[in-house]
Amino acid sequence: MRIFLTGASGFIGSRILPALQASGHQVIGLARSESTAQALKAAGAEVHRGTLDAPESLLAGVGNADAVIHTAFDHDFSRFAANCEKDRQRRSWPWARRCEAARGRW
Repeated sequence: MRIFLTGASGFIGSRILPALQASGHQVIGLARSESTAQALKAAGAEVHRGTLDAPESLLAGVGNADAVIHTAFDHDFSRFAANCEKDRQRRSWPWARRCEAARGRW
């Protein structure tokens, strides 16, 4: 299965990535920076460049996957409440709606 993993280089995502691969899945990791892209490639993941603030990019990443695991979060704790609200609003974006629509496939 091809799995689109947001937060693939983060605390949680970096632990999920090898577990998915060990189970035979192909992981597509979301990378904001070139250094993250290189780290994901070194870990054996396919790289999708983009950010959580670019819904059209996320939609393209989701479109290339069979499943999505969303672990990304802006962890600037000085703006925790604002970041939580931003994350909540992202759930209404087209890529999130597409994920919701795809839930019935499994």
